[in-house]
Amino acid sequence: FFFLFFFDVTSQFERSKLQLQLNSLCERSNSMSLLPTPITQLSLGQQRKISLVAALCNKPKLLLLDEPYAYLDQENAGQIQLLLAEYLSAGDTCILEVTHDPKKLNNLSASNITISTSTAL
Repeated sequence: FFFLFFFDVTSQFERSKLQLQLNSLCERSNSMSLLPTPITQLSLGQQRKISLVAALCNKPKLLLLDEPYAYLDQENAGQIQLLLAEYLSAGDTCILEVTHDPKKLNNLSASNITISTSTAL
């Protein structure tokens, strides 16, 4: 798969483990059919979805998400919210999510900070 080259995979065992993880994340986010497609041929929403899946394969301790549901329809945004909820509930991670639409914030957060200003900073 294209995304395996995105990671520094040095052994066949690591490659197999990463492939299983990638498949699992793609199945849970309904993205499996997108994998063989070159990224340049995907819509912006599909690119976002696949990019998030690729990021989660690295098991980051911190996810910085700027408008993660932009360009996604309601169904796909819901799938991504569920995937993030699963990832967050698995523990040992933090998600910083920025959005202009507070209705799209995950309800899993321990705290929310609202920044509102009418002047440029």
